[in-house]
Amino acid sequence: MPGTGCCSVPAEGQADRGTARDVKRELMVTAILLAVAASVCTATASVCQRIGARSSETAGFDVWLVFRLARRPVWLLGVASMILGFVFQLTAMHFGALALVQPILALELLFVFGYLAFASRRRVKV
Repeated sequence: MPGTGCCSVPAEGQADRGTARDVKRELMVTAILLAVAASVCTATASVCQRIGARSSETAGFDVWLVFRLARRPVWLLGVASMILGFVFQLTAMHFGALALVQPILALELLFVFGYLAFASRRRVKV
């Protein structure tokens, strides 16, 4: 019987299914890694923008606030990190489904708390 035994050659359709599974698995792993990278970037953006805007106090609506913040390198790093995070997120959505990518993006909150705990050298209370 062809296709049975220890050293037999797989039937025609069986090799294609294995290869398709491998490709699907690689796409899923790529989507997961890109989603984690997006989470790290958006968490970095959040922390950098908070640090950059910490000393800018405004009373009400201030048109010039963005221009003042744009002179601070840490705030600009936050903007660049946010843009990179969106690029990673869009690319992850290209390789994986929304149901796979979106829950991973929620890791951003854990990364923000980790950054804050590291920066303040104490526990973060929720």
